Amino acid sequence: MVALSTANVVVPIPGAETASFRATHYGESYTGLPLGCGVGKYSPSDSSIVAIGPIESVDWPCGTHLLITGPAGRLEVVVKDACPGCDDYGTPHFIDLSEAGNLAVCGADYLGRILPHTCLVTVEEY
Repeated sequence: MVALSTANVVVPIPGAETASFRATHYGESYTGLPLGCGVGKYSPSDSSIVAIGPIESVDWPCGTHLLITGPAGRLEVVVKDACPGCDDYGTPHFIDLSEAGNLAVCGADYLGRILPHTCLVTVEEY
């Protein structure tokens, strides 16, 4: 089981656009690999990591703070990586969260497992 870090309480920007996405997770095989924004290495226990596709990176570049809301909760994240394939699967687009982030917003199955393409989420800048 991945340890979760505690997210801060945040307030979305009034009038900010909310978008729907399908949240997935990296996979622990990425552990230790560099993040695309040059801010360290991937850790499955870092719930603040999000990777977004090229279309979204125009409005949400590296360092943008986002609030992700899913069926299991809300989470403050920072764009720290790119996901070149996240725009390739139609609508809604995909975002990649760490295992801890995915668990925090999507939850787990009855055995405590994180499943691929686990949930629909809303994303807003704050």
